[in-house]
Amino acid sequence: MEQQIKLIVRNRRNASFFRRSVGADVGDVITSIIASVALTTANLFEYLNALLRNAEGVKKNPECWLPWCYEEMLNTQRLEGVANINSLWRHATLA
Repeated sequence: MEQQIKLIVRNRRNASFFRRSVGADVGDVITSIIASVALTTANLFEYLNALLRNAEGVKKNPECWLPWCYEEMLNTQRLEGVANINSLWRHATLA
């Protein structure tokens, strides 16, 4: 609990350096994401990379990309990718 309070205090202190409230809002969102990931076993760097690489999917289904369930979504995408490759391979060999 103390770590979360420290994070909020640090963010409040740093917020005075934002030029506009939009920048402060973005900082709040990023701080919230970092704090959420810190409460899980997820790797922050890998999680943020997954969000950026799958931005369209995150926009469509943000609840599937929360820190505690994003790995399942990545595995689903990998399986769908393998199925698509197998389908293309079968189609190519039949032609």
